[in-house]
Amino acid sequence: MKTARKNYPIFVGVLSTMLAAVCVGQDDTVGNDDFDIFSDDIPSVYSASKYEQKVTEAPASVSIVTAEEIKRYGYRNFGDILRAQRGFYVTNDRNYSYVGVRGFGQPGDYNTRILLLIDGVRANENVYDSFGTDNDFLIDIGLIDRVEIVRGPGSSLYGTSAFFAVINVTTKNGRDYDGAELAVDFGDQGTSSQRATWGKHLASGLDVLMSVSNYKSRGDDNLYYQEFDDPLSNNGHYKNNDDEDAANVLVKLAYQGLSFSLVYQDRTKEIPTASYGTVFNSPVSETTDEILEVNLGYTTYLDSGAEWATTLGYGAYEYRGDYMYDYSDDGDLSYLVVNKDKTESEWWTLSSQLSGLIGDSQRVIAGIDVRDNVKQDQSNFDEDVYLDDKRSSEVYGLYIQDEIEITDKVTLNLGVRYDKYDTFGDNFSPRVAVIYNPQPQTAIKLLYGEAFRAPNAYELYYHDGGFTTKPVVGLEPETIESVELAVEHYMGRTLLSASVYYNEITDLIAYRLDPVDDLLFFGNLDQIATCGFELGLESHLENGLRYALNYAYQDNEDDTTGKILNNSPRNMLKANFLMPLFQERIVGGLELQYMGARNSVQGPEADAHVLTNLTISGDTQIPGLSLSGSIHNLLDEEYDDPGSAEHTQALLEQDGRTFLVRASYQF
Repeated sequence: MKTARKNYPIFVGVLSTMLAAVCVGQDDTVGNDDFDIFSDDIPSVYSASKYEQKVTEAPASVSIVTAEEIKRYGYRNFGDILRAQRGFYVTNDRNYSYVGVRGFGQPGDYNTRILLLIDGVRANENVYDSFGTDNDFLIDIGLIDRVEIVRGPGSSLYGTSAFFAVINVTTKNGRDYDGAELAVDFGDQGTSSQRATWGKHLASGLDVLMSVSNYKSRGDDNLYYQEFDDPLSNNGHYKNNDDEDAANVLVKLAYQGLSFSLVYQDRTKEIPTASYGTVFNSPVSETTDEILEVNLGYTTYLDSGAEWATTLGYGAYEYRGDYMYDYSDDGDLSYLVVNKDKTESEWWTLSSQLSGLIGDSQRVIAGIDVRDNVKQDQSNFDEDVYLDDKRSSEVYGLYIQDEIEITDKVTLNLGVRYDKYDTFGDNFSPRVAVIYNPQPQTAIKLLYGEAFRAPNAYELYYHDGGFTTKPVVGLEPETIESVELAVEHYMGRTLLSASVYYNEITDLIAYRLDPVDDLLFFGNLDQIATCGFELGLESHLENGLRYALNYAYQDNEDDTTGKILNNSPRNMLKANFLMPLFQERIVGGLELQYMGARNSVQGPEADAHVLTNLTISGDTQIPGLSLSGSIHNLLDEEYDDPGSAEHTQALLEQDGRTFLVRASYQF
């Protein structure tokens, strides 16, 4: 049952009222300046090389998402942003979401093969090496200024987790607000959120931003799983146990070369899937994730013209999981026990980088990263203690990159990084890129890179005493070698892009179920070969219409079995449109997203599906007041995502049609 159906007429009425409020009193002579968010200039990117450069000069295939696009397309969380990008997809197991890249999205992977940066600083925590993508994302989506998506291996600059991609989220500054903003959302499934933000660039030069936000939703109140269709399991219906609560805090200060940031996020989610063999339809099973990251940075320019940047960071992460089990012998629910999972961690980081020009044809950067994981504790217990593991570790990294201008049209990019871990040893990560620019708006890039992902503390040390999981022995880092040819061409406000790639992954770390004892474990698998190509077309026409079309084909096989990897669609096709409406002050955003069929861990296939999202947004006649309304899964497509090894269900039902109305007021 899709609860959104009964609320759809309500949304249509609210959306109609909103449009009326927006349109009344608009001046017919108003142009489309507010909608003109793209220019003829080639955009620049920072995270591909750790300094600003044009996208056509970057040693990677890059996409950029702006704050205006986030607003106009009605993205509700960070996962929505990534779903729209070429080669990316997101899988949801109704507790966490997992990002897939170029057909590689192992069920249950906590986004460990993507490095997340917040304002250029590593944000993955230090036990699971993960980050959240939905309402557990570190930053309220309304505070994002832009997102840089850099595809391909990035370990030559960033070390572990920069495996398939590096994503840099740049947050807004105080000057972007010059006052206060209040934002509220409400939608079906009992969804609501509130955000209060204040920002200012003071006359002294101090830039200040402070923001707090809150989110609540009851989720889908009636999920059905045929695997539990039994009178003892409520006939397969999971009712009123999909609640979610989240809160975010962001504080930023900047003065001349000094910067300070504080990010806090807290999220609790009920688990409506009876994962890990827990009691079906229990309101007790839930997870809570809480994270704090604080960074102090200083940037200055030396007399030689070189830039020196240093960042000192502190982080703390806590995970709490409550899992209801039936310990009775006959399964009559007479002996219910709450098993508790807990993770507590802290870390300090120090990063320092020097970059500058050597003559007229070379730009060199060199840096050092130090990470002291002072606490990486994990425990599992109920009436007995199954795990009480206390750890600490250290990581050191050194890197250097040299960008050499061979001719005025050919650039050679060379980079290498050395990482030292006290858990498994050392690792070298090289990168080579040859970039040919026959003209400033055209780039032909031949890219080679190697990356690694170190086994994290969760994979190395977690188990629950043989209840559902068992410890691992001799886990090694996984590595990737990647070759890619990318072509990009700008024609005014139109971008044509194409890329073809081949990856070889060795010692892949994966979560599997041992058929001998029915216990889950992490292990290194054999070599994985992946290849594919991507095509993209983006354009902004003079009449204000903007569209983006992209297609991705990927073929990911296990070399040992010859089988396509689980949760790996061969084909993805996406189309985005932004259309000026009603005197060009109101904007319609339309998304179409096709995903091909995917294998599941248990065998059954998740069928191909098409999702359609519609958003109407604009400014009202009241200065400072903006309104938007969005319908996700407009056509109420029924579709599933593959479950992971901890699920009894092969496929997990996803939400049908949902609506959300958003209002923001700046003053």
